[in-house]
This record gives sequence, C-alpha cells and structure tokens, in this order.
Amino acid sequence: MNMPKRNILVTPTFKDDLQRCERLVATAQAFLSGYEKHYLIIDEKEWSLFEHLASEKVVLVTKESLLPYRNFNLPLLRKWWWGEKVLPVRGWIFQQLCKFAIAEKVQCDAIVFADSDVEFIRPFSLNQLWRGDNLRTSVKPRGPVLRNDRRYLNWYSLAARLFGIDSQQTIKHGYIAQLNAFRRDTCLALLEHLTCTFWRPWHRVLARELDLSEFILYGAFVEHVQQGRGHWQDFQQLTHSSWFYDIQSPGDVQDYLNHLGNEHVAVHVQSNLGFSPEQYQRWIAKIAQRSSEVA
Repeated sequence: MNMPKRNILVTPTFKDDLQRCERLVATAQAFLSGYEKHYLIIDEKEWSLFEHLASEKVVLVTKESLLPYRNFNLPLLRKWWWGEKVLPVRGWIFQQLCKFAIAEKVQCDAIVFADSDVEFIRPFSLNQLWRGDNLRTSVKPRGPVLRNDRRYLNWYSLAARLFGIDSQQTIKHGYIAQLNAFRRDTCLALLEHLTCTFWRPWHRVLARELDLSEFILYGAFVEHVQQGRGHWQDFQQLTHSSWFYDIQSPGDVQDYLNHLGNEHVAVHVQSNLGFSPEQYQRWIAKIAQRSSEVA
C-alpha cells in the first residue's frame, strides 16, 4: 500500500507581482488541494509587503535564508546578488537557484512550482501528479524552436555539459511548464551530482552560468542520468500558458484565453507582457465563469 505523499506548492515572487501573487494564493486556496503548504520565496527587504499573505497554509521564506547571497541596492546593479568569494549572480539566475535550494530546506515528497502570474480556475489535487510512487514529469516533443533558438540551445547545451550527455541534440523533450513538479529526493540527487562532479557547492557551479533553465536541467537529469526512475511522462499541459502564444495586444490575450481546454486547471498570462493586474483579472473572471457554467 502506497503511503500518502507530502506535496508543497512553491512560488518565487517579488514586489511588482504582489497583486498577481495575492490572486494566486486566493485561487490556490479556493481550488487546489493535496498540498501541505504554499511557500512564497521573497526578498528579505520585501517581507512587509507580503506578510499579510502568511497563514497556516502560506509560508514566507526569504531568498537570503536559502542561499548565502544578498541583494544590495547598488546603482545599476539592483538585479544582481552577491556572495562571499563568488562572482555576482543575475537575479533571474538566482531565482532558479532558489527553486533548487528549497529541496534542502523543506521536508516533502514533491515540490510543485507556480509563478505569481498563475491563477487556478478549476478544482485540482496535487495528489493527481502521482501514479503510485512515480511523479509526473511535464514533457513535450522538442520541436524546431527548441532545437534551433539560440537561448534554448544554450540551456540544452548546459544540461548536456553538466550531466555528461554526449550531445544536447540527444535531449529529445521540452520540460518547461507551469505546475512542474520535482521529486525532492531526485532534486537532492541532482545537486549532489553537481557538487561531486565539479568539486564545489552546487550553487557555485550554477551561479557561474550566464543563463540556465531549472526545468531543462531537472528534466534532462531525470531522463538521461536517472533513466526516468520515479517519474511518469505527461504530454498534456495542466496550465494554459501564454508562453506558447504570440501576444502583442489585449485581443491576442482574449484569443489565447479562448483556446482554454477542459484539461487546464490554471491559466498563466505573463506579467511581463505589460497588461495590468486589473485587466488580467477581468479576463480571468470571464474564463472562470465560463468554466463553472460548463461544470
């Protein structure tokens, strides 16, 4: 008999996404089940902005408590993190490091990630990510964009180099998605692999890189180093994400939202597209109403 799994939800966030994060927390509590805690990873200096979200279910954790780096308000360098005897780390890279570091701090079986600009629209249990003792891995075929775009090539090449894969072209899947899940034991094995291979703490190995994708690193490690052990592959997306659409105008957003499928339990409109939280929430309210009418 399989023991119940301990799942946590994790969201790195910051002050500019506060309104969106409030909506994520509210809709997770309204629709999501099968998780113990929702961890919000924030800058220490922004604690007061987010502390009203803390509850029995929602836990604030600072980036500074996860890794030995600090963010200083230096002119022109506010988006960089600094540590002792290490080169400065870009803020976007540091966020990816924090996603790995949570595995060292929190006892659980699965770590599920949702960005601040995600909203849940249908009931869903994170226990559904498990099939027995195997955890869901979100995958899709690695099409032309993932094989030819320079940034993706950099991400895949890094995974191949770190894990001793002969060629990045042999990594045949895409792994980037919302509601991606890491097994904690697998994540710790990945970090140990980096530390032992390169003879330095894993975060220093990754902090040296100019660009990386945490999901491609995890997916490649699972598929090519661990040969898929402890995981099952799902080609269906749980979140309807704007990542996969060319969105330039409000009309494009509405067209994207019109492609919402019954399999989608959440929607994701990137905050960096330039639309206000108020616009976003009006669109989501219409979608949520339509979903409830269908149900």
